[in-house]
Amino acid sequence: MQTVNSIEAVDENQQAIGEQIIRLNANIISINKTIGLLQQKRHNDEILRRLDTLDHLAARISEHHAYVRQSDIDKHRKLDAIYDRIKNLNIGSNTDNRPPEGDELTNYDISLLPF
Repeated sequence: MQTVNSIEAVDENQQAIGEQIIRLNANIISINKTIGLLQQKRHNDEILRRLDTLDHLAARISEHHAYVRQSDIDKHRKLDAIYDRIKNLNIGSNTDNRPPEGDELTNYDISLLPF
């Protein structure tokens, strides 16, 4: 038969173990919350980094498009000047005030162009 003292000792030991289990569970919950917050912060930081990269790429693409547009404007301006000069020279075999085709120009005609 158990004595009263041994029952109390068992109850005290069980209570101490129970309290330790409760503290361990509370620590695990706290650690899980901390890990969750750290993972969320890391996730948010990565999203912000990727958005920054996309913004940088979008800016570079916009710069390139602006450069291409300006290049096209400059190119068309030069071509228009050449076609105006060709019309004024009245060279080649065309007579309808259109820019001559390449096969309509002689070497002499080409030498007169302002390149």
